Amino acid sequence: MQADSHRYKNSWQGFFAVARDEGLKGFAAGLTANILRGAMITSTQVGSYDHIKVSASTTSNVCECFDDHISTPSLVLDIFLKGWVSILLAPW
Repeated sequence: MQADSHRYKNSWQGFFAVARDEGLKGFAAGLTANILRGAMITSTQVGSYDHIKVSASTTSNVCECFDDHISTPSLVLDIFLKGWVSILLAPW
C-alpha cells in the first residue's frame, strides 16, 4: 500500500494534482507493470478454468456447455468452476 494514501480529498483533486504536477506521464506511471500483471492473472485463470472444465467433462457427462442447449447441471458446474478459479487465483 502506498505510504500517503490520504493525500487528496477526492478523486477529482487527485486527478488535477497529477495533471498539474506530473503531466501526462504521471497517468502512465506503473501502467506497464499493471498490464503485465493483468495478463498473467487472466491467462492463469483462463488456463486453469479450461483445464478443470475439460477434466470434469471427461470424468462425467455433466459438462456439455458447447452443445446447442445448456443443461442445468452443466450450467451449475460452469458457474461453480468460474467462481472457484477466480477466487483461488485472485491476487490478495
